[in-house]
Amino acid sequence: GERMFVEFLFCSYIGNGVDKYVELVKKAVAADRAIILECWDVEAAKAALEVCKDTKPILDGATLENWEAMNGVTLGLYAENLSDLYDLVKKLEEAGNKNLVLDVTGKTAKETLANAVIVRRTALKDGDRSFGYPSIS
Repeated sequence: GERMFVEFLFCSYIGNGVDKYVELVKKAVAADRAIILECWDVEAAKAALEVCKDTKPILDGATLENWEAMNGVTLGLYAENLSDLYDLVKKLEEAGNKNLVLDVTGKTAKETLANAVIVRRTALKDGDRSFGYPSIS
């Protein structure tokens, strides 16, 4: 049979202190796996990136409010609705960042699935490359 293993680690910042988050990220780096940093706080994100920038993590937490401060790495983009997500993608493309991952998470599992389908359909059927980036939820 095929051996299964963890391919990436998801490190979520829950607001309990930047130092604790940095320690968590250090442990993730030591595990030698791909890392996704879920962090909406710009200062915590910068501190975590200092520890793991050589691993080329995905920083999931860029929004319409903070994207400029987070630009420069592979970004996971989140918005309250797909229209705002589209606008955010356009802004980052104009800024020259095409290393993007779309966070299509909705309020429910049903909404998340619908968002993923709409984003993919827009990219494939409508030919709109702005929604052609990989997605996570």
